[in-house]
Amino acid sequence: MSRTEEVTLKEIECPVCMEYMSPPISLCTRGHNLCDTCSRGIPKCPICQEVFITRNLALEVITSKMKLPYSTPSQPGEHRSPYDLLEEYRSKLMIAEEVSRIILKEVKCKSCHKYSIFPIHFCVEGHSTCNGCKKCSTCECPVTNGRNFSLETIARCAEYQCKYKHFGCPAILSLCQTEHEEVCEYKPVQCPLFDVAGVRCHWYGACEDFKMHVTRDHVSCYISESTFISLNIMYTSNTVILALNRMFVLSILIKNGAVFYRLHLEGPSDDVDKYKCINELLSDGKIITKYVFSPSPRWLEFSGGIFMGNSASNLLLNVSIYRV
Repeated sequence: MSRTEEVTLKEIECPVCMEYMSPPISLCTRGHNLCDTCSRGIPKCPICQEVFITRNLALEVITSKMKLPYSTPSQPGEHRSPYDLLEEYRSKLMIAEEVSRIILKEVKCKSCHKYSIFPIHFCVEGHSTCNGCKKCSTCECPVTNGRNFSLETIARCAEYQCKYKHFGCPAILSLCQTEHEEVCEYKPVQCPLFDVAGVRCHWYGACEDFKMHVTRDHVSCYISESTFISLNIMYTSNTVILALNRMFVLSILIKNGAVFYRLHLEGPSDDVDKYKCINELLSDGKIITKYVFSPSPRWLEFSGGIFMGNSASNLLLNVSIYRV
C-alpha cells in the first residue's frame, strides 16, 4: 500500500464508528469530519464540540473513488487466481492515480490557478478555498475560518505520475513539484513551423520524433545541430537548430528588398534570458549589420533595401547561439 493510499484511507475513516465514510460527509466549523449516520445522532463534533455547518465536498469525491476496492474484502478460504489479484492491483493503481488527480483539482484555485496546500479553508457550502485569494472561486459564498484538515493531510502526501508518462517520463511527483510538467523533457512538442507563412503545420508529438517529422514533411527546411550556422541569403527560408538541449527556429523573410529575421526558442518563456545569439549580416565578407539579443518570436529588419546594390549570392548570415 502506498503512503498516499494509506493516509487517504485513514482520513476517510469516521472517527466514531470507524467505518469508511460515504457522501454526505458532515464538516464542523473547525474542519473535522463525521459520517452521515453518526452526525445525525451526534449534535456536536465529538473532537472539538463545535456544530456541523456544511459538507466536505472534496473529501466526498475522494471517498467515492477510494471506497470501492476496499468495500468487498476477500472472505477466508476464498480462492483467488493470480489473474484476479493482478486485476485488483491494476484497478487500485488506476484509482490511486485518479485520486491524486482529484486532489490536484481540489486544491487548485479556479481564480489564480495556483495550488493551495496549507492552509486550506472552506466556504459555507463546503467547497475548499484558496488561501491566497481568501474567497470561494466556485460559488462565491463566504469563507469560514475552519480548515479542511483531511484535504491538507492527503494533499501533503499525494503522489502522482507525470502526465507525460506515456511518452516515457518516469517521474513520480508531489504537489510541491507541479512545475515539472511545464518543463518535462518528455513533453510533446508542436511543430515550430505551425505559424510560419506558407507552412502552417499542425503536427504534434514526442521530441525524439520531431527530427524525422521535419525530414519527411518539410523537405525545404534545414536542420542544424550546431551552435553556429552560416547561411547564404537568397530567399525566404526556415532552419531548425537543435543545440544546447533546446530547439530554436531560425526564419528569414525577404520582402520588398529588405531582410527580416527572427530566432525563436521553442520552450518555456522563462528560459529565453538564459540564451543569447550573435547575428552578423555580411556582404562580400564585410559585416553590414550585427545584432546581439535573446531569442525572440519578433521579426527584426536587418536592413531596408539591402538588395538594391548587392547580389543576393554575396549575402551571408552568421548566427552563434550560446548559454548565458
